[in-house]
Amino acid sequence: MAETTGSIMVDRLVDHFHDLPMRGVRIVQLGAGEQAAPSLHALDRDLILIHTHSKPLTVWEVLPDPDWIALTVPLRWKGDYMYNGLLAEPGDLFLWSGGDAYAARGADRVGLGVGLRRSRLNDTIGALLGGGRMGSTLEEGRIRPGAQAGNAMHRQLAAGIRRSLDAPLGNGCFRMPPSVANGLMSDLAFCLVAHAVSAREREPGRINARPVVRAAQDAMAASGCVQPSLSDLCAAAGVGQTWLHKCFVEICGVPPMAYLRARRLSTARDRLLDPETPPASVKDVSLSLGFINSGRFAADYRGLFGETPSMTLAKRMQAKRHGFGSSTSRSEPH
Repeated sequence: MAETTGSIMVDRLVDHFHDLPMRGVRIVQLGAGEQAAPSLHALDRDLILIHTHSKPLTVWEVLPDPDWIALTVPLRWKGDYMYNGLLAEPGDLFLWSGGDAYAARGADRVGLGVGLRRSRLNDTIGALLGGGRMGSTLEEGRIRPGAQAGNAMHRQLAAGIRRSLDAPLGNGCFRMPPSVANGLMSDLAFCLVAHAVSAREREPGRINARPVVRAAQDAMAASGCVQPSLSDLCAAAGVGQTWLHKCFVEICGVPPMAYLRARRLSTARDRLLDPETPPASVKDVSLSLGFINSGRFAADYRGLFGETPSMTLAKRMQAKRHGFGSSTSRSEPH
């Protein structure tokens, strides 16, 4: 799937997100380790629960379908967990209500993703308000009900997945019982009414880093096999080197050129694992992404993913000969 939304373009979705209401997913692995981890999906027509575990330090950029509201629910993690530059604390939830993709960064993190069909959520909120309407729109940002109330909500959501396991649909998907979906929709609507009106938290003088990072990412995507320089990224984002550095560290946790390197290595892995249009050789992949020195490319790749590019390609070819697709999670390039 190739789709442009003004700020994100993906060739196709990660396999286990393929049938979900998302317009794009990009995974950029920053730390060493294997990304593969199973996910569980509990599905209802108007509510979706996703349980994921991502081990290496990774930036996930997700653009949900505009007909849906998305909640990110961190359960546990190692080090710092950041959502669009906001530091997560126990009990926090993070709301996406439309617009640009959101970015979540962390290591060894277990979390829940919640999708709520916008029309159904609005009807439920209206019912809770006695037929009235909420005085302001749901704004993207942190919802902080407190550790005790937040953890109670986490347990309710996790129980929603457990209560769906008796109705398997295949490929890690399960049918959510209607009674479970209705109860969770009501509880989540109440949570949003109570806490999301003023959910956007901005420190005084805090920079709006997301548009700056997005402009630089668009320049990275448009560069093809020619790796953009730092000055190219500054020009595309309309800011100086110091400002660009601050914005990338806030959103992605690393400077812009380190992010670019990890992004291109993640894209290389995706292409080597592509079951539909496999590359002719590792060299073709490395050159197409601007890696001129094949030895340096192989060393950097192995340092991040624990195997050489040739090993990845051989593994994919072996899986193809046996009639199986790769089970390794892959990043989604522009």
